[in-house]
Amino acid sequence: MTHMEPSEYSFLVLVSDGVTASLEDQEIVDIVKEAKTPEAAAKELATFATEVAGVRSDNATAIVVRLGGWERRVEGGGGSIGTKEVRDWKKVQAEDPRASRQ
Repeated sequence: MTHMEPSEYSFLVLVSDGVTASLEDQEIVDIVKEAKTPEAAAKELATFATEVAGVRSDNATAIVVRLGGWERRVEGGGGSIGTKEVRDWKKVQAEDPRASRQ
C-alpha cells in the first residue's frame, strides 16, 4: 500500500467501460483537472465519451469524488501531457460523417 499526502492527490474517478473504451487514462485525468466541480467533471466525462464513441457508443457513467486537495490542483496544468488537442481531434472525428465508424 502506498501512502500519499493530501497535497499529492485531489480526486478519485470511477468510470464505466463506456468511458474507458473512448478515452485514455490521461484524457480522463485532464478532463477532471479542467472542471470546476466534481459534478461538472463527471458530466463532462460521460458526455465527451458518448460523443466521441459515435455509433459504437456504450453507456458512459462517471463518478468523481472530491478528496482533500481539490482546491490546490492546477486546472488544466501541472502534469497534463497535452490531451486537449487529442480530445479536440476526437470530437471533430466523431462529428465528421466521412470518418470511418467501426
